[in-house]
Amino acid sequence: MSNHLSNSIEKTVLFTEEKVKSGKKYNAIYDKETGEVLKDWWVEEHDSPSGRPANKTPHFVKMYRSNWKDIISKKLFTPYEQYLFTSLLAFVKWDTVYAVNPSTKNYMSENDIIKMCGGSRTHIRSVLGSLCKKGFIKRISYGQGKRSRFAVNPNIAYFGNTMLDPAMNTLFDDCAFIPEVPLTYRKTQKK
Repeated sequence: MSNHLSNSIEKTVLFTEEKVKSGKKYNAIYDKETGEVLKDWWVEEHDSPSGRPANKTPHFVKMYRSNWKDIISKKLFTPYEQYLFTSLLAFVKWDTVYAVNPSTKNYMSENDIIKMCGGSRTHIRSVLGSLCKKGFIKRISYGQGKRSRFAVNPNIAYFGNTMLDPAMNTLFDDCAFIPEVPLTYRKTQKK
């Protein structure tokens, strides 16, 4: 068995730590005899830990890769449809399929979508119609003069682990898009 210290050299070293105006620290190890810097590095200290704040959950939308890949490989989206669809994902409410206006907390209307995503009314209306026809979103109307709401197909993307109402799974049963991998969600349990 070899001794890992057999090639070691004994030296007397100095360790220094210097704090600079920015709050960083400059650390160095010097050879005491020659003054040569053997190793140096900067250290940045923070009052709060880095990374995600404590007790905060990151907000993410699940994109179902196999279904998304199928859509992309078959070129089912135009670039603007893809932009509008992925933009709507930013507004989907937790545990539902509905896009919600973050300011009013109401379901997003066509006017809300136009304001949030930009573009002309005619063009946005056309793209929303195309997305509905293809089965990527659904416009749900509750009668003339009533505000429509828009639902995002949960077989493509979803914000949550469970659904408040599992019947939302069936909203897209009759749509043109047939997912490669159909998904179902459990009902959200009351706490």
